[in-house]
Amino acid sequence: MLIKQTSLNMSRKKCRINELLSMCNVALGLAGISVLLLYDLASLRLFPNRVFLAALGYGLHGFAILAAAAAEEQLQLPVEAKIFGWPLLLVGLGWLCYCLFFFKPLANTYRGKLALTAQGPYALTRHPGFLGHVMLLVGLFFVTGSACLLQGGFFWILANLVYIFIQDRWLFPHIFEDYPRYRKAVPFLFPTKLSFQRFWQTR
Repeated sequence: MLIKQTSLNMSRKKCRINELLSMCNVALGLAGISVLLLYDLASLRLFPNRVFLAALGYGLHGFAILAAAAAEEQLQLPVEAKIFGWPLLLVGLGWLCYCLFFFKPLANTYRGKLALTAQGPYALTRHPGFLGHVMLLVGLFFVTGSACLLQGGFFWILANLVYIFIQDRWLFPHIFEDYPRYRKAVPFLFPTKLSFQRFWQTR
């Protein structure tokens, strides 16, 4: 009886530790998005070392995603989920990296003078990285079954929506002179037939 009670106490203690780690991980991912907002604010003044804020924000958020994916508590998902999750994960990761780091017109703005980019993925939607972020998190959850990632992913996607709404309504119109016209020409999050044609022509 004593052994059972001790085992039960240890199990409860482990659950509390896992809950605490999960909360810390969610907070870490949110902190990364907050630092990216600071990067945008620094961009208003063309702060010369703002690239370090971008690196810190992406680093914190990326680390939180990996830590959540590696968490012990896992949900039992059907095999089909993992089969569907891998291509979703890879496409989401590839698209996100392309939009943020490998599309040269945007990559050049991390250190130099900011210029409005209306080509390639930024002709598709005004915030094309959002879809990549969602696909990455959903695909990684399907692959790992991580309960921590399910919880964190919900809050991170929601926080990212708030972040890009702030960018779209208040920050970018002050950073880019032509942004109001760009906002009228290109859809917010979801592509249209016309925006896809523009993307294909300027990719």
